[in-house]
Amino acid sequence: MLRWLTIYSSLAMQAFISRNIKAPLLEIIDSTPVITLVNLWKLIKVIRQIKKLPEPTKENTWCLNTHTLIEQRDYFFEHVKLDPIRKKFIWLFWNFAIIIHDFDIVYRFYIDEIGVEFQKTNWEPGKLNNSERYWKENHGNKGIKG
Repeated sequence: MLRWLTIYSSLAMQAFISRNIKAPLLEIIDSTPVITLVNLWKLIKVIRQIKKLPEPTKENTWCLNTHTLIEQRDYFFEHVKLDPIRKKFIWLFWNFAIIIHDFDIVYRFYIDEIGVEFQKTNWEPGKLNNSERYWKENHGNKGIKG
């Protein structure tokens, strides 16, 4: 098996993501006004579809930068203090971004280009009073490990 063929590379998985997640999201974004009860219902359905995707791990993905995203996700969730609902939402967001990065070459290019641009900057983490409320260590402003 070729190393870049993963569970996310199958035609069935790509069709599922395109039809059940990407297309409805684009439809919601393209509609006017964006926030309607119909769009809210569509968004809930999209979230349910994303929940059906297998969780990305280093074993079921192939791209080196995808593995870095997985490491960053895991680091974030080891250190952040979130209530369970927010934690599930952010976990879902991270996982979807990781999956898209691993199997969609165009989005991988976009995400990688953002990573390259971050490396060129002097990114300065923000300061946060009472950071221990949000981060397990009492600093909250050192950023995600790099």
